[in-house]
Amino acid sequence: MPHVNAPVADFPVKRVVAAHHYIADLTLPFGRVVHDYNKEAAEAAVPTGLAAE
Repeated sequence: MPHVNAPVADFPVKRVVAAHHYIADLTLPFGRVVHDYNKEAAEAAVPTGLAAE
């Protein structure tokens, strides 16, 4: 798969030295909201009368 920032995929594979595959659950525990940026943005939004609203 080509990638503009990392053209490493274009290099040929000469030999496989090692491989690892991990299956992990990286879910963080529940926490508390310190500051809700979405609520602040919704309160500051001014209705424009467009159909999308």
